[in-house]
Amino acid sequence: MLDETGMIKAFAEITEALGQSDWVRYRSYLADQVSAVVSDVTVATTADQFLQAITEARDRGLVSQTMVSMAGHDNVLAVLYRNNLADGSSSCGAGAVMFDDDGKICAVRTLSRAPAVRAPGT
Repeated sequence: MLDETGMIKAFAEITEALGQSDWVRYRSYLADQVSAVVSDVTVATTADQFLQAITEARDRGLVSQTMVSMAGHDNVLAVLYRNNLADGSSSCGAGAVMFDDDGKICAVRTLSRAPAVRAPGT
């Protein structure tokens, strides 16, 4: 299991991979079964669905995320972030990320103004 520093480092790296569209690296941080809920919409229950939702968000204009604050305890990381959009605007969001015993992300819950994209099959 990752400690707080390990969770923060892993999440910083997955955020960097998002900004670089490095989907192989991004996927390496996800458990095969990962539950992702944005606001009240389930966007993914598997890593492949999660990747699909993220790439669709990129297609809609998400350029990157900037981490504002992170704090962890046990296997949960609390995150305050800013979504940076292609039109130069941004939106703030917050969430919790759960890591499994292997150090992979197994659950994500976020609140954001940005609309959620439901992956097919969820």
